[in-house]
Amino acid sequence: MVSPDGSRRRLGGDAGASWSPHGLFVAAWRDGELFAVEPSGQVRWSLARRGTISAARWSPVDGYRVAYLSGRSLRIVNGDGTGDRLFAAQVRAVAPAWRPDAAHVLAYAGAGGRVRVVAVDARRQLWRARVAGITRLAWSPGGRRLAVAGSRGLSLFARDGRLVGRRAMPVGTVVDDVAWSPDARLTVVRRGPASSRITVAGRTLFTGSGRFGGVAWSPSGRRPLVAWPAADEWLFLHADGGRVAAVANITRQFGPAGSVEWCCR
Repeated sequence: MVSPDGSRRRLGGDAGASWSPHGLFVAAWRDGELFAVEPSGQVRWSLARRGTISAARWSPVDGYRVAYLSGRSLRIVNGDGTGDRLFAAQVRAVAPAWRPDAAHVLAYAGAGGRVRVVAVDARRQLWRARVAGITRLAWSPGGRRLAVAGSRGLSLFARDGRLVGRRAMPVGTVVDDVAWSPDARLTVVRRGPASSRITVAGRTLFTGSGRFGGVAWSPSGRRPLVAWPAADEWLFLHADGGRVAAVANITRQFGPAGSVEWCCR
């Protein structure tokens, strides 16, 4: 964790982490354990599952729910660590995405090549749609659109499940990440045979060799941040195509240059 003054705190050797709303906690996971950690490093609660935990996401606004993947299952736990329960079995290993409001509505990649959008507290399915080879899910600010990356390209769904857009990718291209800027510009990381590129609203911001990590937009919407493991760098891009700022030697300073996440909106 890096503070605005540049100071750093290592919370642990975890496989991944995700901020809670307002930066009160970090959900961190390692093997079959999930932790809620304060920025000071103190563990508030933890739980253990048989399956390997591969992703966890806090519900926005109130942080009262955490959705996480354990093996091939989707589970929900309350924000205070109580009430851990199975929600869906046989899901794809794709990080679930909470709609950005207080309704506890979640999108996840279910079995049979379907994206499912559910009201978690009522355990009610709101809609579903078939998308081949789902790899990423991302809600736009305000929850008006859900972007779904799949093996055949990118699909956009309205809040009620209507398909409102579809974008095919060039042959041999894979969508590694999809995200939205705070002002709802769609950001796509796509990887081709020789290089990867980052586009914002269709405009290419950066192209480089190898594979990029996921895009994390700054709360101000001015800087998308992306990890570039092949160069051992973090790239601070400019939303309007200005100069790129690179931070080098990431592995030595922070560990492997994987995905990154800003705090806090």
